[in-house]
This record gives sequence, structure tokens and C-alpha cells, in this order.
Amino acid sequence: MTRFVATVTVGGMDVCDRLVSWRREQGLSQEAAAERVGASYGAWISWERGRRRPGTYFVLRLAELTGIPAEAWASPRRKPEPRRAA
Repeated sequence: MTRFVATVTVGGMDVCDRLVSWRREQGLSQEAAAERVGASYGAWISWERGRRRPGTYFVLRLAELTGIPAEAWASPRRKPEPRRAA
């Protein structure tokens, strides 16, 4: 059985890739980026690794900080997750 993971694509990039790109463009550490957005360090790590997506508050905050519309941050695209050996 194939499991699906919701990912978000912004300008051809998954949200996790866009978060890393934005953070590096700003010259921020992961901890500093999380602080700027108002998220915990653990939440930021989960977003960058694609394990979770930012919630509504953080989507709006990211839109405000990056200039990328909230709709783009919140639009899920589903892709299959690789199967793990049992």
C-alpha cells in the first residue's frame, strides 16, 4: 500500500526547500529563522525536513516575511512517500 505525504510547492519548490532557500538568503540559522517567524526550533526543523507543514498562523507569517502569497504556502500537492522495508 502506498502512503501519501502532503507537500507544498512554491514556485516549483517544495515548502521545505523554499524554507531553506529563504533562510539562507537571509543569512539566518535555523534557530534564528524559527525565532523570526515565531515558531519553536523543533517546529522549524520539522518544516525544513518536510515532516510537517506550517499551520495557518505560520503560513500567514511566512507570507508576510517572504512576500510569497499565503495561498502558495498553503496549497498542498500530494506525492507518494517511499515504502520502508518491514
